[in-house]
Amino acid sequence: MRQPVDIAAGNVPDQSFPKKDRLLRRGEYLAATRKGRRFPSRYFLLFVRPNGKGRPRLGIVVSRKVGKAVQRNHLKRRIREFFRLHKSWFPPSADVVVVGKKGIPLLSTAEVCEDLGRFLRKIPSPTRKGPFRAGERIEPSSHRDSEAL
Repeated sequence: MRQPVDIAAGNVPDQSFPKKDRLLRRGEYLAATRKGRRFPSRYFLLFVRPNGKGRPRLGIVVSRKVGKAVQRNHLKRRIREFFRLHKSWFPPSADVVVVGKKGIPLLSTAEVCEDLGRFLRKIPSPTRKGPFRAGERIEPSSHRDSEAL
């Protein structure tokens, strides 16, 4: 469960998803997938490449092999929400491309969090002291996360 945030104290984490946090051009996607490190997970392939911009950026690739438009958009919303809420856990200056694998089922946010969380456990981050410990779970951060659309 999320801890209450004291807005008056100014310790509100950045939970926005502006354009500067997205991969927007084809060349950026190609560079990340061709020259980046590859991390497979159960439902996704993740490519990570340093970007030198001082912030993590996200790109999502979900082909028609995953499902019809409604399913693809549902999955992309879940991935964007995970990135938005857990942005500080990603490598601080890297492009991350998430590719949906063929034939994956309609996933809830909790399932996306669990699968992408396995990826984050492999990579140390400055906001954590090393990678996640074994058995540590990434919980959905709001009541909406557990709901299916």
